[in-house]
Amino acid sequence: MGNTLGLAPMGTLPRRSHRREEPLPNPGSFDELHRLCKDVFPAQMEGVKLVVNKVLSSHFQVAHTVHMSALGLPGYHLHTAYAGDWQLSPTEVFP
Repeated sequence: MGNTLGLAPMGTLPRRSHRREEPLPNPGSFDELHRLCKDVFPAQMEGVKLVVNKVLSSHFQVAHTVHMSALGLPGYHLHTAYAGDWQLSPTEVFP
């Protein structure tokens, strides 16, 4: 069968609009246009970093950080923080 394309008879085709009388304005140099186009797009990045923070209680919080990149080694960090109000001994490092 093949593709069928419905065309209007020759007398009913829309006519082209007339050409503009005034010419279009000069948009500027190529460098200027390229700079304007680059401003529209976001900056490219080489990798991804994911940070997840979770407060488990009023004194304890946990943070996971995952970093993956084609330029460097991937990394994972687990950070925990205890912010208590009770010190066990005078030599303890108190937050």
